Amino acid sequence: MTSDEGPCAVSALPQLGTRTLTTTCGAQRFAEGAGALCNLDAAANGERSVIAVGVQRPVWLRGCSSAPSGTLARTKRAILDELFGLLVQDQEDGLALRSTGTHSFLDDLTRAGKIRHYGVSVETVDEALKAIRYPNLETVQIIFNPFRLKPADRFFEEAAAKQVGIIVRVPLASGLLSGKLRRDSVFDPEDHRAFNREGQAFDKGETFSGVPYDLALSAVDDVRPLVPEGWTMAQFALRWILMWDAVSCTIPGARTVAQARENAAAAELPAITPEAMSAVRRIYSTRLAPVVHASW
Repeated sequence: MTSDEGPCAVSALPQLGTRTLTTTCGAQRFAEGAGALCNLDAAANGERSVIAVGVQRPVWLRGCSSAPSGTLARTKRAILDELFGLLVQDQEDGLALRSTGTHSFLDDLTRAGKIRHYGVSVETVDEALKAIRYPNLETVQIIFNPFRLKPADRFFEEAAAKQVGIIVRVPLASGLLSGKLRRDSVFDPEDHRAFNREGQAFDKGETFSGVPYDLALSAVDDVRPLVPEGWTMAQFALRWILMWDAVSCTIPGARTVAQARENAAAAELPAITPEAMSAVRRIYSTRLAPVVHASW
């Protein structure tokens, strides 16, 4: 979200009728994100929202222990957070918790009362399976959507057995599953959808869930007939994700109040029919799995 749009979208969250998990991540966006969240509890009429803060490895190698304290001050809280305190992404070796020192550092922050729980954000199922070996890890952020089904094959079951929460990120496949993108859509040069389709800047799977753009748009057209009347395609995708019992929540982006409301409303929609659930899996299995399944 932008600095102009973000506060408006965030301020709408407490009025959406469902408890919200709000995340902010990235070193450069720490202050901006926390600032947008600072009045969240005040607007919630006594119902605490859940705030998760994300950092990347370079941040804490430069002294990240100060980051939770700074965010606590900005959000006017004594501790981060009721459920998810710190989400960690490692861009060097894929999983920060491979380092015993990193694991101990997070435990120290918990004991110090800076965070309630911690988790990791991963790219691959293999990384997720390794992460849940750590006894104090509470959550895993992973990409999962109708165009990325691999986590459901094994990881969901093992995470549930260990009582590890799953936070689904990139639920709309970089906007593909909004149904609004076209072959002639133009993206800002600073938008990763313009420069990272082949993984030029970071993991390819972060952009369109790793699916080639033209193939993805064709698959979107296959999904359209499955969307019930009165639903947006984004709501269908979000509700589809929430149909999986292992999923704790999903974190779609929202630039405007209208988008935040639309996203939240998906949680209250009726269950998707077994036929539609199976149809999505068939689209993935026949069209997309040969391209993406082995990679993540």
